[in-house]
Amino acid sequence: MTDVTANARQHRAEQRRFTVRKRTVFGAVTAAVAVGSIAPAGAGNFGSTGAGGSPTNEVSLGNNRWHSWSMHNGDGSWRQGLRDAIQYSYEPTDLVTSEYRDDWNDVDVRVDVTNAGTGLNGWVYCPTDGLRAGADPNESCYRQWLKIDLANTGGFAQDRRKSLMCHEFGHTLGLRHPTAANHPDWLNSCMTRSADNPNRPVALHSHDIDHLNWVY
Repeated sequence: MTDVTANARQHRAEQRRFTVRKRTVFGAVTAAVAVGSIAPAGAGNFGSTGAGGSPTNEVSLGNNRWHSWSMHNGDGSWRQGLRDAIQYSYEPTDLVTSEYRDDWNDVDVRVDVTNAGTGLNGWVYCPTDGLRAGADPNESCYRQWLKIDLANTGGFAQDRRKSLMCHEFGHTLGLRHPTAANHPDWLNSCMTRSADNPNRPVALHSHDIDHLNWVY
């Protein structure tokens, strides 16, 4: 994990160089999904979704394996929660993550932790300035927003912050909520809805990791 330094600039150059190649791979992914020939990423709790709800929320894929983020609002405990979630669940995958300096907009994911009074703990969406490519269930978005509402989460212990960040970050990469119908161990993943399991785990399940490694 890096800040905006020479290493981060190198990450950006590598990301741009491989974007075209990875989009070609996503084309192959789309074709494979269409014929139902893949597992597990061709079925289950993976794939982009249409935008809906209030506030607007959706699941999008990343546009390649390089997934960068910046913190726009939120104290150090929320930043650390996301860092811990990434280190524990996402760094062991084939993804390459980078942290950019605060308020940096040219990243895959912008994180905003504020008191919004929405009734939700967190949500993710692709805004009007996001760069969309493809179509559901393979639509990617660059410059997503990851939102956390302090009205519901301000009293969370650090493990719950880590779990929530693991959950919402997964939505920025195409992971949906697991259910008994689409996941072999659906209550034991940070992608589980808190309504289904109030003691939601702090990490991804191996089934989720298989999805990420297959696509990215």
